Amino acid sequence: MWSSFWRSRDRFSLDELRYFIDQLQKVQIVNNVNKDFVIEALRSISELITYGDQHDSNYFEFFMERQVMGEFVRILKVSRTVSISRQLLQTMSIMIQNLKSEHAIYYMFSNEHINFLITYAFDFRNEELLSYYISFLRAISAKLDKNTISLFVKTQNEEVVSFPLYVEAIRFAFHEENMIRTAVRALTLNVYHVGDEFVNRFIVKAPHADYFSSLLTFFRKQCIDLNGLVSETLKLRYNHCDSCSCG
Repeated sequence: MWSSFWRSRDRFSLDELRYFIDQLQKVQIVNNVNKDFVIEALRSISELITYGDQHDSNYFEFFMERQVMGEFVRILKVSRTVSISRQLLQTMSIMIQNLKSEHAIYYMFSNEHINFLITYAFDFRNEELLSYYISFLRAISAKLDKNTISLFVKTQNEEVVSFPLYVEAIRFAFHEENMIRTAVRALTLNVYHVGDEFVNRFIVKAPHADYFSSLLTFFRKQCIDLNGLVSETLKLRYNHCDSCSCG
């Protein structure tokens, strides 16, 4: 495995992709000994798949043939290291953001592996990991359309009964970190933009509809706070000018 650091190689070849996938599939557990290599493999696979999407469709065909999405999930399960979770989310985000092929995007979205990652119990006490997770969700939402959105919902009697991508995202809609709040709102707008009738009905039902009233309350508080800040600033300026006049 460690020979990757020493061997001569063509950085963007199909053989390079084959090498990293082969080595990743040999990993039985991720620990301090092999952690750095696993991170390198995950990072390199995303780079190679992005390169292949632009230059050679055989790269993604090989990715599908070797069922690498399943390998990503397996690696996550055999690792308890935050750095692996972080790199895996970044790897997924990079691939989703950069893939132009509709065939490739549909494949990425059309299996349960991606929904597994969406609902996986990551340790969000790590703020950096949460940022990577929200970026991952936002990357997915940017590629949603009337065909792909159906891959992220579960239906019963022609009604959407589950939409983890949306539900998990709005959990963090009012997070203290502004970048996370902004990303969640961008995601929700991407979902609304698709305009799927069944998804929209799910969104406006309780308890998910509470998001809209909470959003109004949040913005109302921000407006009140802003008004108070402006009033205080004007008051201080007036008092300063008044003091200068008295002088």
